Amino acid sequence: VQDYLNIRKGAGTNYGRVLRSDLSDSMRAKTAEGNKYAVLKPGVKVKCLKVSGSWMKISGGWICCREGSDIYVK
Repeated sequence: VQDYLNIRKGAGTNYGRVLRSDLSDSMRAKTAEGNKYAVLKPGVKVKCLKVSGSWMKISGGWICCREGSDIYVK
């Protein structure tokens, strides 16, 4: 992960964000502390479970991989 990324309940911005407290301990350790919602920290590694357009499913929900020429996940 190259940037701070919100974890969503589905692939798209129309889906709500995931609460940090709803994540497993291992996923919660990869998120920024002090937030109500789950936000992945830059530099963490996550396992891709599925790709849908520019969205990637991870164990805690969905994150945006890229938007236009901006790439958030490598």
